[in-house]
Amino acid sequence: MHLAEVFRRYLGWCPDRGMIRAREQSLPCGEMNSPAMQAGDVYMEDGVIVDYGTTGISFRFFTGLLIGAIGVIFLFIWIIPVAMLFRSITGILFPSLILSYAIVQFFQDRKKSVLWITRDALAIRRFLRRPVIIPRDTIATVEVRDNVPPLPVRVQKILFLLVVPVFAAGALYGRYLELVSGEIGYSSFLLYLGFYLCIVLFFLVIFHHSGIRSSFSRILVVTTTAKKLAGIYGGDPEKIAGMLGRSA
Repeated sequence: MHLAEVFRRYLGWCPDRGMIRAREQSLPCGEMNSPAMQAGDVYMEDGVIVDYGTTGISFRFFTGLLIGAIGVIFLFIWIIPVAMLFRSITGILFPSLILSYAIVQFFQDRKKSVLWITRDALAIRRFLRRPVIIPRDTIATVEVRDNVPPLPVRVQKILFLLVVPVFAAGALYGRYLELVSGEIGYSSFLLYLGFYLCIVLFFLVIFHHSGIRSSFSRILVVTTTAKKLAGIYGGDPEKIAGMLGRSA
């Protein structure tokens, strides 16, 4: 099957769509790599979570993301001396960006991805993401690994469910005292309230993002010759690895 045809089916176009699922579900693992496999056969695996990118799945990336988020928050709260106008703009714009990211990330984690495997390519469809098509000849390794969270689940619970909310509540209480003493107005207090609530929501979404992945004991990692990595959670990792026909 040509890549163009794979892409059309991947986006939902097919002149005989009703026959695809029957063929997909009936393909045994070994047949996917068999020379006798028909060009029109497609295997589909839905209900999986897929992370794809150049960074991969690493403790360094996760830690860098966390430190970067905390650094930006600290920068906007304590370091930058702002006038009231800039503070108001920041108080509206920054929480809006955080809230938008949190909502998109939450639904991306809740909406499962779909894999399509043919003789020519591995196609990945993810919610609100551009489709990814990996030609088979660009796949370098396919590994089934034990899923080790970047941070222990217990540490994540303490950090995201205790430390961050307590910090936000303490900071908000300080703003409340300023409101009572007349140092800030009611509108400024509402801006701070929205800001800290968005911060807590942001870290709760990060906790959900990590927690939903840590529930899987095994993960399939596909590495391409272009140094791209696809981490696939769910489904049957061993079966998918066998269909892709390569191992580390």
